[in-house]
Amino acid sequence: YKLMDLFPKRDQDDLTLSWVQGQNPLPIAIQPSAYDTKASLRDKRGVSEYSISMPFFREGDRIGEVEYMRVNEALNSPNKGIAAAQATINKIYDQVGEIITGTVVQAERMRADLLQDAKFTIAADPELGRTVAYDYNYDQNGDWAANNKIVLAGSDTWTKENAATFDPTNTLLDAVIYMQDTYGVTPVRAYMNTVTKRAMLQSEKLSKYINPVGYANAFINDTAKNNFLTTETGLTFTTYDKQFQDERKNKRKFIKDGYIILIPDGSVGTTWWAQTPEQYFLNARLSASSTYTTREGASVTTYQSPHPVTQKWIVSAVMMPSFEGMQNVYVLKVF
Repeated sequence: YKLMDLFPKRDQDDLTLSWVQGQNPLPIAIQPSAYDTKASLRDKRGVSEYSISMPFFREGDRIGEVEYMRVNEALNSPNKGIAAAQATINKIYDQVGEIITGTVVQAERMRADLLQDAKFTIAADPELGRTVAYDYNYDQNGDWAANNKIVLAGSDTWTKENAATFDPTNTLLDAVIYMQDTYGVTPVRAYMNTVTKRAMLQSEKLSKYINPVGYANAFINDTAKNNFLTTETGLTFTTYDKQFQDERKNKRKFIKDGYIILIPDGSVGTTWWAQTPEQYFLNARLSASSTYTTREGASVTTYQSPHPVTQKWIVSAVMMPSFEGMQNVYVLKVF
């Protein structure tokens, strides 16, 4: 999950996430002053403070009585033993592992949606009888969408039909120069999926820049095109094709077709993990249950029920990203 590097993980106890996001595009020089006078107070104009309740996630699985008996029979049979029980044990832990992986996927999904649209919506599957939904918009006044996002139209869109007219070299270079002039930052990384990158490399103008005389008849491979774009724009191109299933089991791409995300060096936010109810209460009252914390920050609680005889796993997480560097991210929607 490469986008995790752009939002490093941190932990906090509070269930409310707060951060300050500066809107001044360039640093302001300090004011001159006379000696023996009071300091003038800097105007905090353009600085926004965000305070948001963090979303909560919880899902579980269990071992039933039949599975318990199969494992026990295998372990106590001289002809079967541990090897025979291992298949059932592996199945049990695979089911729990899928839920734990689901917490990592959910965090990556939030990061990806913020990078592309500065907002995300997560809603439980109503077929499971849940109506919980989280809807977060980090660009409520629309300034980021107006200033840091461009949607290409007409013959400028990166489609097969427009291969002779669209110009990725100048489109990307214009975006880099805009970010330098407006915010004083230089994008150095461009994230997209393979569908978008293949669309970019089909540009006839790109081939013509590389080989002005014989471009129509010469074969120019993708590596040469990629190297040319990197040299001209200063951008390193990263293709990110990972997919996931949402709460309703619809397959989705983390980075959508037609989106290019330009980012400078360093991180643009933080992925925050807070304590779950299980971490607050059950760690201090260990009886028939026990809780441990995964590397990412989710909690996994195991407990037994005597009637019917079952063992259950509950995976919980309280997490969401902050987006302090939102103004340093520029997005192109090219088709």
